[in-house]
Amino acid sequence: MRLLLRTGVCTGALLVAATLGACSSSKTGNAASSAIGSSASSSSGSSSAPSTATSSGAAAPASSGRSTQAVSPLVASLLTPAEIAPDFRSQPTSGTSGPLPCTPKAPPLEKQVPSSDRAKALYVSKSGKLALQENVLAYDAPSTASKAVAVARTGLACKNGLSGTARMQIAGPSDVRKLVSTHVDAALAWTVQTTKFTGSIIVVRAGAKLMTLQFAKTLGASSASVNTKRLFETAVAKVVNGH
Repeated sequence: MRLLLRTGVCTGALLVAATLGACSSSKTGNAASSAIGSSASSSSGSSSAPSTATSSGAAAPASSGRSTQAVSPLVASLLTPAEIAPDFRSQPTSGTSGPLPCTPKAPPLEKQVPSSDRAKALYVSKSGKLALQENVLAYDAPSTASKAVAVARTGLACKNGLSGTARMQIAGPSDVRKLVSTHVDAALAWTVQTTKFTGSIIVVRAGAKLMTLQFAKTLGASSASVNTKRLFETAVAKVVNGH
């Protein structure tokens, strides 16, 4: 999980995790979405085509939210923009894998622990100062998903990490299972900050599924429009229940 500084649309600072993230592919990119995703993994053996909500091997067109191909059932587990805040909208995503910020010489998480299926989506506020990326991954067994959590913890186990050439401060993790009523096996949260952005990373495991939520905002921006507790509760429930 790491965020890279990129040129073009993804120019800006990094913020939240990114091995499970992605960079906005929109030509009208903005600061917060640049923070969320510059470098992300694609599922093992699958492509990651730009879309409103993407899954391994298939993409749902932004115009209809549907795909002419078989869409992963994990797409139904993703949040909708309205479930985040009224001023949020979907943004296209794409990306390639990158190492975790505290283990920059290690392979990307997806290379270390390949998932069997994956769906992801990026959401950005109208102002462009807030962004949220969600990733839902399925593994062949709960033990494999648990291994992925362990790799993520190791990759975030430092106070100062690197995302490309950018430095970020990392704090955590905190156990946040008590914040949701839905039972999960693990729920960990980190806070991250650079000179331009602040944000959080949440990693949740429920059986053989893994979910990451990556929230970024430009320094000084208000996030009052986002009810974070309700958002977290909704996201977890959808992943656990499959819709």
